[in-house]
Amino acid sequence: MASKVSKGARNREALISAAARLFWQRGYHGASLADIAGEAELPVGNLYYYFKSKAELALAVASGFSQDTQDMLDEINAAAADPRKRLQMLATRLAASQRSRLTYGCPVAAAVRDFRSDAKAASDKAAEVFTLIAGYVSAET
Repeated sequence: MASKVSKGARNREALISAAARLFWQRGYHGASLADIAGEAELPVGNLYYYFKSKAELALAVASGFSQDTQDMLDEINAAAADPRKRLQMLATRLAASQRSRLTYGCPVAAAVRDFRSDAKAASDKAAEVFTLIAGYVSAET
C-alpha cells in the first residue's frame, strides 16, 4: 500500500521548491516571501506556519541541496563498483544539469553567496554540497 504524503508536507515541499527556484532566478534578496508563496500557490500567511523567517526557508533550501547531493552520490556508489565508472557517472550527472545553469548560474554557488549576509547557517549548509563532491572525488582517486 502506497503511503500518502500529508497536505502539510506537500505545502512545505512546494514552498521549498518555489524558494529554491526563485532564489536561483532572482537571488535571495530579489525573491520576496510573497513571491515564493505565490509561486507555491499558497497564501503568504501559510508560509509563516512552516518557516519563521526567510533565513529559515533558505536553510531548508540549502538542506535540500545537500541531501540531494548525498542521495546522488549514494546512488552512484550503489550503481558501480569501479571508482573510474563512479567518477564517469558523477561527471555525467553534473553535466546533465549544465544547460539549465547557463541562464542563472549554479544554484548552489548562488545560495552560498546570497545567503551569506542574512542566512549564514544556510550559506554554510549550501557550501556542504561542494565539500561532499570534493570529498567524493578525492576518495575515488
